[in-house]
Amino acid sequence: MSISTSAVRAPLQHRPFAVLGQHLEPATPAPAADAIRAEVRALVSRRAISRRDGDDLLARLGLHTLPYRWAIGATVPATTTVRAPNDRYAALVGTGQLITVLCRLRTGYLASAEQPTDPSDHPAARSLRHLRVRRTDPCPGYPVGGVYTVTADALLAITVTGDDAATAWTAARTRLVADLDHLYGIGLDTLRLRRTGVRRLSDLDHNHTDLGVPDAA
Repeated sequence: MSISTSAVRAPLQHRPFAVLGQHLEPATPAPAADAIRAEVRALVSRRAISRRDGDDLLARLGLHTLPYRWAIGATVPATTTVRAPNDRYAALVGTGQLITVLCRLRTGYLASAEQPTDPSDHPAARSLRHLRVRRTDPCPGYPVGGVYTVTADALLAITVTGDDAATAWTAARTRLVADLDHLYGIGLDTLRLRRTGVRRLSDLDHNHTDLGVPDAA
């Protein structure tokens, strides 16, 4: 039994659906599953079809829907204690200690507010916000300086998968808290971990989409 490709392609003049129909041509290799998902997801992104219709179409082709990938930005208060001869030196030493410990994150990473999709290339300058230095006690050998508490809001990010931004944030928060709980040497207030942004990172959409709301719980 032969199938006429002209009859199939007639109603599928839209480019994405034409690509999906190419597998009916004997001389043309079947498109890769990722390419099919790319076309369907592009249609969903442009609202040409609903997500449900896209899922149904993939199911008819024997494919399952893959979740979106997301880069989630977050901030967590971090604290350390140092001994220093003055405020400036305390800030330098404290910053170094915070960055050194936070760089041990296993799944998350230190990021900048402008680019949460990749680790920051200069975390001391771009990944710590609201740096505060407070002298708490005197220290022998430091007539002017003493013991200082250095605190800052650390900008973190992590890549997760999920069907929507809310699901992605839940997964990101769980993983970041578990990651932070394994660090030692500084204080980390994970109860005050807050989301700073959400960026969808799907290659299937051919672009990045920012959906973040700063400081959302």
